[in-house]
Amino acid sequence: LLQHKKSKHEGVRYLCDECEHTAASRNCLKMHNKNKYDGERYPCGQYKYSASDERQFKLHQLHKHEGVCYPCECGRIFAKSGNLKNPVERMHSNFPSGCL
Repeated sequence: LLQHKKSKHEGVRYLCDECEHTAASRNCLKMHNKNKYDGERYPCGQYKYSASDERQFKLHQLHKHEGVCYPCECGRIFAKSGNLKNPVERMHSNFPSGCL
């Protein structure tokens, strides 16, 4: 709750030294730096994209190379099924079974 108040109500942000990214907490900034600048990268041979972990790279391959996606009746398309759930709950609560 304290972190939420600092970030959302007091405007406290943590700036990345390498790019223009700002994070809501020191831990979020640490994770950003780890994912973006440290460790092994998984580069795509067809797009200007590299993932920070194998799971994210596999999601990229499924979505961009194999065309796997999760469309919503409203026209939005998502790469992960979990991302479809949030807009359905926010935007389509009047649908009996959501957008699915």
